[in-house]
Amino acid sequence: MDNPMDFLNQQEESRKVIRYHLLYSSISAEALSRALNSLHQNLYFCGFGLPKWSPKINHLSYAYDTIIFSSSDATSLKLIVEVLRANETASGQLINKAKSAVYLHHLTNVDITDKVQRITGINRQEFPFRYLGCPIFYARRKMEYYHDLMKKVLDKIQSWQGKLLLIGGRVVLINHVLQRMPIHLLSAVNPPASVINKLYKMIAQFFWSNSIGGKARHWASWDSLCLPKEEGGPGFRSLHDMSRALFLLEGTWNETRLMQILPHDIASHIIANIKRSALSDELDKPFWMMEPKGYFTVKSAWDYVRRRRDQNAVFTNIWVKGLPFKIAFFMWKVWKRRIPLDDFFKWLGYYPQDVGAVENQPRKLCHKCFSNPLQHI
Repeated sequence: MDNPMDFLNQQEESRKVIRYHLLYSSISAEALSRALNSLHQNLYFCGFGLPKWSPKINHLSYAYDTIIFSSSDATSLKLIVEVLRANETASGQLINKAKSAVYLHHLTNVDITDKVQRITGINRQEFPFRYLGCPIFYARRKMEYYHDLMKKVLDKIQSWQGKLLLIGGRVVLINHVLQRMPIHLLSAVNPPASVINKLYKMIAQFFWSNSIGGKARHWASWDSLCLPKEEGGPGFRSLHDMSRALFLLEGTWNETRLMQILPHDIASHIIANIKRSALSDELDKPFWMMEPKGYFTVKSAWDYVRRRRDQNAVFTNIWVKGLPFKIAFFMWKVWKRRIPLDDFFKWLGYYPQDVGAVENQPRKLCHKCFSNPLQHI
């Protein structure tokens, strides 16, 4: 290609084709969504069972992935298949049935399963499956559903092994990488405590030994590290607290307040039968009391549900802005009595005889160091 302008023109034509393709795909997806929503107006259509106060939903769609919810009624399934075939004819985009699957309850009758597979032409698969990175299941939560998340965290930590990372660098990586990786999953599903504890174990090993499976001693529990700096911690956030904060959006009635201002029978009826409003244009709508404007924020929810400790002015003098983290962290360990001296080992139950003795004097922190550590370090 001798003329550079020809190359530029080809690049511009390629970009136009990509833009047209994305626009056409968006229009096709919108047409399919509206056609599926219109099935609710058909009296012969029996959708997926939802509570009475819930909106009518028969599909979820993101990019090229679509989940369709339906009952096993033959007429309803045929109506859905007709919509899909009409969309294939109009858009020219065919459904890849080899990559599609039908999911049913594990106790579903064999005859019903055969009927669904015959009408849709799609084979059945078993739960769980993954959608947008989250496990979709209906039974008890199991750790095996979250192996992908734990593997991602483990792979990320292992990719940092062999690098000379100071403790301050490891803190930055934990705060801004490792503790951010589970946030999307925590906002969608609530994993069991064992999964979060497994993540804690991997992150704690990386923090104290810069590797997985390292034998360095953990001088403080991870719970004591998951506190703000003014309350005695280095500033990590607890994933248990984040998980609870992300699920506070569901909200409940203030039962005590209702019992105070309403008769007992009316208040009991409201609590048992009336759910909170989900539409902003209704008279009674949720108001988040932790924010002045009433809008829910994860930050305010986390600050509301997290574990708390009494604030101490000493910690504001330890975690000084601009001071290298390794120095501030050393002072924090001194204040917490988490450094390897003889008096600490005795506190743990070990009684060394001559280990660590210098001129027949055991190594320990003097009383002045603990009474005013910032002045004597």
